[in-house]
Amino acid sequence: MSDIERIGNHYNRVLRGDEQRTQPQPDLTDKTNFIRAHTAEIRPLLPDASTLDQALHEPTTKNVEGILQTFETKILTWKRESPQPDAKKILVEASQPANAPLVSQLFEHLRADPCCGEVTIITDNVAGQKLENTPGMTPVRTDKAPVIADIPDGPYDSVLIMDEPVNSAMPFLRESARDVFGAKKLFYYSPIPAASSRNSAFPNKNWNAVDMFLVSDDFGRDLSISVLDVPANKVEVVGSIAIEDILKVNAEERRTEGRKKLELNDGVTVAVYVGFPSNDRRVSGDVPLNTSTYLKVVEGATKTAVQNPEKQYALVVLTHPRARAVEPLPDVKDKLPSNLSIVNGDGVNRNPSEFADIMYASDLICCPPTSTEAVFAYYRGRSVALCAFEGAGELGELTEKDYPKGLGLFTETKKGTPIKNPSDFVALFSYAHQLPKPPSPPTQVAERLKKLLLDTDVT
Repeated sequence: MSDIERIGNHYNRVLRGDEQRTQPQPDLTDKTNFIRAHTAEIRPLLPDASTLDQALHEPTTKNVEGILQTFETKILTWKRESPQPDAKKILVEASQPANAPLVSQLFEHLRADPCCGEVTIITDNVAGQKLENTPGMTPVRTDKAPVIADIPDGPYDSVLIMDEPVNSAMPFLRESARDVFGAKKLFYYSPIPAASSRNSAFPNKNWNAVDMFLVSDDFGRDLSISVLDVPANKVEVVGSIAIEDILKVNAEERRTEGRKKLELNDGVTVAVYVGFPSNDRRVSGDVPLNTSTYLKVVEGATKTAVQNPEKQYALVVLTHPRARAVEPLPDVKDKLPSNLSIVNGDGVNRNPSEFADIMYASDLICCPPTSTEAVFAYYRGRSVALCAFEGAGELGELTEKDYPKGLGLFTETKKGTPIKNPSDFVALFSYAHQLPKPPSPPTQVAERLKKLLLDTDVT
């Protein structure tokens, strides 16, 4: 089955192919079944989760359509009123929450440059919610037509795709940018290249499809070349607004604020467990992957506390938004030694700023090697324990399969320490400490991307 056929199986969440325009529109049952199949993804997007429960229990055209409008793909366009004859035409997509602020900044830079005459943004998911009201952009939607019909015809001078899940618009644009939209250049931006491997953004590592692979820093470049086998001459370091924001932070102030919110005093050694949706990595097994990983971290934290009875420890738990409603973690508090506490961080993790407070409140961050936090921890000045536990179907085996050489690169560059069993965690947690501030990667990523897309000088 081709990408476009697979994408066409989703309703409005992703793009449909031209050959499907004559197909009947989904009825209320089809739409409700789509929502039911994607409950874990949709629930975090809704301001009031009860609307989802109501739509599944008593579906009506109004409540079902209301949810799908939040979840569906949106086409946003902007045209310069009096463009110069050689003004460029740009196509950009965004789905992941972290990509929305970058695309917003990029649009402002493109609009301010007379070399740009037209911008089209294809967006969905949380990014779609954030971008749909972008000043200057006009939403386009033709009733009873597939979303692809609303994308202005090419040719486009440049197309920029992001590191996204496979059920976003990205795979469609990856395959169709040149043939369907006449793209002269295709750029792929992956701030944390590990995610590209995880999401299979480019099956079979067909890097011939892209003109340039863009990353946030030197570590991202090394990951791209050694892990994903991207040709070195195609990799460009352009920076990351997330890392720029991290480096502006007063870490000590945020640490104090974070510990105040978590009700932890300064004498407690704190580790943060950053959870993930199990189905993103493993769909079989008696115990969900996130749960089994968490329990091994708890075992390691328990051993640490027992071996250091004179110290106080805390394990702050952050569950992924897409996992909270479908995969609650087991309560293990009654099995802990007296000098170890488990703190639910979700209660104070209501926005990106509070999430950052929790990260700075920590001495050690525990996460999968493919997590963005595995890289951000370095810039936050925090030690990171890369959860790569041994065993069939565990993160260690999965990481070695889809992320070869990645763990070794973390170790070589001293940016993270893989933990393969709970005992490995003890040394890290016992002696967790803050790291010196690292060198800054390139700044002004939106301006750099603009110059690449418009084919002007990048300095």
